[in-house]
Amino acid sequence: MGGVITLYVFLCIITVFCAVFLTARMCVKEYVRRDYVCTHTRYSVFAYVMLGLTVFVCAFNLSKILPHLGQNKIIYEGGGYRAWEYVKKGESVTLAECNAEDYETEKYGMDYTFYGWEINGERYAAGDEYTPKGWDTATAIIDKYKYCNISVKSYCASVKIYAGNELLGTFTEGTIRVPYGKQIMLKASYTYDYRRALTVNGTPTASGEPFEIEEHSQIQVSSQDPTGCFVGGTLITLADGSVKAVEDLKIGDRLLVFNHETGKLDSAPLLCNIHANRSAELHKVIELRFSNGTTLKIADEHFLFDKTLNSYVRITEANASEFKGHSFVTADLKDGTGAVTLSSVTVREELTKIYNPVTVWHVNAVANGMLTYSAHMADLFEYDDDMKIDEKALSADVEKYGLFTYEDFKEYVSKEEYELFPFAYYKPAILKGEYTFEELLHILELYYGSESIQLTQRG
Repeated sequence: MGGVITLYVFLCIITVFCAVFLTARMCVKEYVRRDYVCTHTRYSVFAYVMLGLTVFVCAFNLSKILPHLGQNKIIYEGGGYRAWEYVKKGESVTLAECNAEDYETEKYGMDYTFYGWEINGERYAAGDEYTPKGWDTATAIIDKYKYCNISVKSYCASVKIYAGNELLGTFTEGTIRVPYGKQIMLKASYTYDYRRALTVNGTPTASGEPFEIEEHSQIQVSSQDPTGCFVGGTLITLADGSVKAVEDLKIGDRLLVFNHETGKLDSAPLLCNIHANRSAELHKVIELRFSNGTTLKIADEHFLFDKTLNSYVRITEANASEFKGHSFVTADLKDGTGAVTLSSVTVREELTKIYNPVTVWHVNAVANGMLTYSAHMADLFEYDDDMKIDEKALSADVEKYGLFTYEDFKEYVSKEEYELFPFAYYKPAILKGEYTFEELLHILELYYGSESIQLTQRG
């Protein structure tokens, strides 16, 4: 350190000498020639200003150095961190912590784990005493962890995240930190088969296909329950036998329904008309044509009562043709129930609005004269030849699995709303694996997302 200070002082002296020499030259008359525009006085002022600045700079720097003459110095550096400390000769210093700060950019983050210092080839921990031997450099021993954040959002789906061959976990939401540049693989699981999607930062990604992670990323994984609705213009039978277009139904309208508890036609208020407030979208429209000339258009899927199988069946684009030749139940206030045969199926894509009317408790409705059951709902019961609920089968299920009570739903619905819908009977279906509680909550989301009866009485 002494040699460096000596050199610095020597350079300062040379600078002062040059400034004085320049001033002396300016003061002699021979230096000023007649062909110069500038005068002797102006040169003198310039010289004095330069001399003053030189003296100031020298004095300022010397004021920083002179107090530490004869002292040792330890310099801390590492991980972008740099600091120093002066120590009197022969005295020790307590080694400081490394204050290298973690940071995060738009694409990645960096974490530092500090383990200690390396000085002249030896390792020391923060807090150890050390006696400098001149100017010593303490180099931080740190572990750098460069990472990317992966955030997950899902809807009716989940995703397993692998880093190499290691499973980091199964996620429906949340954020996980993974090493920068690591090979990542995603494996998605979907609740539904409809409109499945897996994207990374908005770009569709194949499930099971590895990729390198080089920036913060957002994973979105989703599936949708098929909309399962009627197209506009479908005629819904009211309790008095008249019909009304599905788009014109009002909450509280009394609709013709089939009461499977009594085995007879009945009536019930319209609980909600799901999707009625949505705009027109492209849908796979399945046109069902029956032997009596009746046609019924359904969007994506819907349930109809299949008399051949004596149950409600879920008709979709994929399976609709399999039901050709089956008998399906018709319902009319005057003529009662009957049956017609499905004769043809046509599927095409159409831009259309969709509607899904749900009645209080019974859930079914009569559309274009056909007995239908609301999509999104599970068919919970077995039926006898008169389409009444099979009491023996129901009793066996209740005895084995039990029924839900309002206590199971009180955080989701009010007591009055609970009594509008057959929540209790979903327990056997869920425990038998035919349905999930998450799917039931999805129904509630659809219910609350539409105009609906919030507080009404069953009947």
